[in-house]
Amino acid sequence: MWSRIKKISSNNKTVIANLGYLGILQIISLFLPLLTYPYLIRVLGKEIYGEIVLAQAIMAYFSIMINWGFNISATKDIAVHRDNKLYLSEIVSAVFTVKLLLWMLSFLILLAIVYFIPALKHHKLLYFISFGICFNELLFQQYFFQGIEKMKYITLINLISRLIFFCMIFIFVKSQANYLYVPLFNSIGAFIGGLIAFYIIIFKQKIYLQNLSFSILKRYFLESMPFFFSRISNVVINKTNTVIIGIVLGYTEVSYYDLGQKILSVLLIPFDLINQVIYPKVAREKNMYFVRKVILMVLVLASLLLLGINIGGKYFIEFLGGSSMLPAINIVKILTINVLFISVDYFLGNTILVVKGFYKEFNKSVIYTGLFYLCIIGILFLSNVHNIYVFAFVSIAVELFCLGYRWTVIKKNSLFATN
Repeated sequence: MWSRIKKISSNNKTVIANLGYLGILQIISLFLPLLTYPYLIRVLGKEIYGEIVLAQAIMAYFSIMINWGFNISATKDIAVHRDNKLYLSEIVSAVFTVKLLLWMLSFLILLAIVYFIPALKHHKLLYFISFGICFNELLFQQYFFQGIEKMKYITLINLISRLIFFCMIFIFVKSQANYLYVPLFNSIGAFIGGLIAFYIIIFKQKIYLQNLSFSILKRYFLESMPFFFSRISNVVINKTNTVIIGIVLGYTEVSYYDLGQKILSVLLIPFDLINQVIYPKVAREKNMYFVRKVILMVLVLASLLLLGINIGGKYFIEFLGGSSMLPAINIVKILTINVLFISVDYFLGNTILVVKGFYKEFNKSVIYTGLFYLCIIGILFLSNVHNIYVFAFVSIAVELFCLGYRWTVIKKNSLFATN
């Protein structure tokens, strides 16, 4: 038994090391928000905190637009060509140039919507400062470190940026009048983290930026487009609910829904971690037997986490937000059901469909899921149904639809078979 464990460890040293680094990062990602959330919800109140959440939800659209799916497409390119410095320089140069153009376009779009939508114009400074978080997508080339399987850089950079935000929140945010400091410190942390990442890529990894032709930039842009639709679909489903709730129901309801999303995000951390770590390995080896074992483990872990929330969710919510946030208990229980579906969907999409080359089917799953979501939302508005619980159940229906579609494609094409 011990010899078998040693053999498995020896064959997967890089995976285990990267899992350890990302484990540290995810523990930090887990505890720092849980420490700042109770403080902010009590100091700022549910209404003002809800305004900040709404601004963050809108910025999520721009972040996904700037990223353009490169965290999937470019990660695979880096993993395959990791020993070719010339090709790595081309990948980094192309991705950064495209991201910079998308960043500038995003800011122009933000200017337009802030000045033409009265509800946003009233809080325009909040939205302009919040846009600073997009420096994270522009400067922090996470796909590069993930592709070369150097997760320690991702861990250290995220740790620095998060600690900057964490410390400055407790030092400077003392009352509701300081609410703009929250997006400001978030932006400062993202900017500094991005600069550190760029320094490591250029000076430590010896990657240099190239002046590339339009045709090369266009090729990278188009190759990543299917993955952009994948990411934007998730934002449309998750963040659009937040935006609609904020506009139609109010900022207090936004804070309840956001708490449910936060707890769901915490539950999804281990699955995102596992997916990031094994993706380069699966991209190279295409070992579907390994993927099947991981998915089975994921289902067991997701079930245990969901059980824990249903048993102790009330105490967890009271600890985080105080008794004033207890009305969010049912929303939390509904939204966290998604941990069962999203955790498996990670692997059906990236580590099976993408790795096996079924890009069109992957893209279709995203497009069809987005259309399914928009149809449901359209029906709800036509029926004049505006209820926070309904929006929560919609998110579950959408995740089930996506999971079902991808599973059908995988079974139909026997993609679990090992090459």
